Amino acid sequence: MSFKSIIITAAGCICSLVAVAGTGVSCKKDPVYFGVNYTLPFAYAFRALIYTGTDPKKAIDEDTYHFARLGLNAYRIHIWDVEITDHEGNLLDNGHLNLLDYLIYDLEKRGIHVILTTQSGWGNGYPEHNIRTEGFGYDFPKDRINEDKKAIEIQKHYVTALLRHVNPYTGRSYGRDEMILGFEIGNEPMLNGSPEDITGYINGMYDAIRAAGCDKPVFNNISQNPSSAEAILNSKVQGTTYQWYPAGLVAGHTRHGNFLPNVDDYNIPFSSLSGFLDKKRMIYEFDAADLTYSYMYPAIARSFRSAGFFWMTQFAYDPMEIAWSNTEYQTHFLNLAYTPSKAVSLKIAAEAAKTIRSGADFGKFPGDTIFKDFRVSYYYDLSELNSPEKFFYSNNTSVAPCKPSELHEIAGCGSSPAVKYEGTGAYFLDKLDEGVWRLEVMPDAIPVADPFATPSLNRKVTVIAWRNRSMKLSLPDLGESFAVSPLNKGNIYGTTASGGSFGVRPGVYLIAAKGAAERASKWTPGSEYGTIKLGEFAAPGDNADLIYVSDNSDVSYPAGRDIKIRASVCAPFVPDSVVIYDGGASFWNLNNFHSKMKKTGAYDYEAIVPSSHVKGFSSYDYYITVYGGGGTVSFPGASKGAPFDWDFAKKEKYTVSIVSPEDPLILVSAYRDRDSLEVLSGRGYGYDVKIKALFREPAGKNGVSYYCDPLGIPEKFFFRMYVGYRLKGLRSLLYGSEMLYLDIGKARGIDSLSVGLVSKNGSTYSKIIDLKKAGGIIKIPLDSLSPTATDLIPAQYPGFMRKTFLFDDCPPFDAGMTDAVVLSTPGKVEKPFMLELSGMWIE
Repeated sequence: MSFKSIIITAAGCICSLVAVAGTGVSCKKDPVYFGVNYTLPFAYAFRALIYTGTDPKKAIDEDTYHFARLGLNAYRIHIWDVEITDHEGNLLDNGHLNLLDYLIYDLEKRGIHVILTTQSGWGNGYPEHNIRTEGFGYDFPKDRINEDKKAIEIQKHYVTALLRHVNPYTGRSYGRDEMILGFEIGNEPMLNGSPEDITGYINGMYDAIRAAGCDKPVFNNISQNPSSAEAILNSKVQGTTYQWYPAGLVAGHTRHGNFLPNVDDYNIPFSSLSGFLDKKRMIYEFDAADLTYSYMYPAIARSFRSAGFFWMTQFAYDPMEIAWSNTEYQTHFLNLAYTPSKAVSLKIAAEAAKTIRSGADFGKFPGDTIFKDFRVSYYYDLSELNSPEKFFYSNNTSVAPCKPSELHEIAGCGSSPAVKYEGTGAYFLDKLDEGVWRLEVMPDAIPVADPFATPSLNRKVTVIAWRNRSMKLSLPDLGESFAVSPLNKGNIYGTTASGGSFGVRPGVYLIAAKGAAERASKWTPGSEYGTIKLGEFAAPGDNADLIYVSDNSDVSYPAGRDIKIRASVCAPFVPDSVVIYDGGASFWNLNNFHSKMKKTGAYDYEAIVPSSHVKGFSSYDYYITVYGGGGTVSFPGASKGAPFDWDFAKKEKYTVSIVSPEDPLILVSAYRDRDSLEVLSGRGYGYDVKIKALFREPAGKNGVSYYCDPLGIPEKFFFRMYVGYRLKGLRSLLYGSEMLYLDIGKARGIDSLSVGLVSKNGSTYSKIIDLKKAGGIIKIPLDSLSPTATDLIPAQYPGFMRKTFLFDDCPPFDAGMTDAVVLSTPGKVEKPFMLELSGMWIE
């Protein structure tokens, strides 16, 4: 498809959107746009590319190609006005603006539409300190720019200049570029003043946009300013903008659990106000922040369409060239190469957004986990699209394509009945003709550190490995023997499949069935397919330069059972062997126990420690030692040598707890878990405030005292901890349990405490205990726990989203399904607040 034809197509599909009349937007075709925010031209992303010596335009080319592969058709950015303006609001023709121009040009070649937010309202530093510029945004506080007359005039001048700016790459001004659909006035404004003042400011900025000769729709944020909703709806703008962070933000670590109840619906409390239905609704930012799961995005897209949003853009897609560190935005992590499962989930969400009609109702969770041709599952960490023409899956699936003979597109991670693949990267199959397919295989991505911990360009969170892998295709028009020919530049690997199986390396291939050679000859690396060329390929180089070991074993095992040690091992070489050694291995012991690990996957290894070896143990300590590459390295800690070497001095070990039927099943040990037990408070709209807790170990107790004297009385305190990983190997012991125990010491400021267990399906079972009458060790019969509303914590952004979810038909309580612990304060909280907690367990 030519660039000209893309523009004509785009203009045709958006003609109804840009036909502005009065206060509304006529939208006959109800076009839908789904995509990402991407900040490379500005702020830290721009600087990080400079730090790493990367060509920004090359990085843009790579990432926009991936946007096309993910089926995205929308792009939004809040322009860092501080980097392209002076004190008077004049537009600066500098490197940042030039890169934005180039990015818009590149996006348009891919058929991706744009909405620009004219002002960020923030400095350019995060995660570093702000770098002062002459931009006017540094001259006025964000919460005053809609009231300060000088600031308003400067903003108007800037916005008019921005829309009149002619992009040298497209030859069109922003205000008249058909692929730029509209403009949002400002990013997350802090609107102050009377309703009349707020409406007046918005209308003034609207008029400044019109003064540039632009008749495109104008949007204003409403979710950041719900108390000013009426004033915003009374303005001239054609649309209102919203965000959604259903799992909160900036946890500082990876969160775990079932967050599908959080995204059951998108609740807008002011939807009954006059003028609401006249405005188009746009999601300017959303993300499943602090989550590595791949099940969330399609469910989010479903709820957006049910709420009538026409535009949805995730925040923020990581530039591939710096995604290995996840330094741009600590709480977000998304990139096709480095988070392949999440990226495929986003591709599935794009399809959901574009195929679900506005206002569609799919019922309530858990019934809405299957909708149209889509499925999401927390249990399998899976998003799936299974339609006659498309089969996409974010993780291993046992479900077969519904109509294999009609398939035209496959995208996946892991294996399915249609594609068996042992690598960990994403892959794409596009049918070009009968018996002719394009195959694209990304290199392996191996997580090696928590991507949401403190970020640093000196720390890799995921590494990339280029490896030879086995793939088997089961597609009716290919048969069992077909030619696999390289397409991308530098790829010389070709082969012929036998039994549908063949070897493959990262790259792009033309696959041709027997008898399809003539049809295949029409396709070359330069052939256009949609908005890409067949020979295009973008992937990071191999950066797995060290040995990385992650212990994936269950942390607890029942006594009397063999212990299965699981680990992922990635190295610059193929290990000669990977061996488990006892934590007590010694140079002086000639019979150190060891167990050679068996390779079970691309990077997966397993070993068995017999129950007879750990009989009578309450825990088992061990090392994992990797042999190969001319050396020996032991983990944890990547220490040179083996544990039985005379000079091996590493003390840190992996540990598995061994639990007897008569032992308590520990859910929370407060002092040990003090960094894992989240303490949150709810105020106002429900934004979370992490309590500054004073950790200490009281005399005679292995506990923690939590003190807090907040400035305002919070609505609630929550203590939450994910315990699913701790109980995974102990499910059999939980089924015979009868009693829940809670060890509580002193308490001030609260009279009662709700004690709840959250199931893997998201339902909560709880009981309220009276702290005035109880103390010390409190016994709670498990059969006394009753279904209650699940607290949706951490609280969602925006703050007006629902705070609880109540199942219509809650299944009976099953201790074996326990996934999280939640303690909360159901009654009034007084100052000062204090709670002394030692532990929580089941017997």
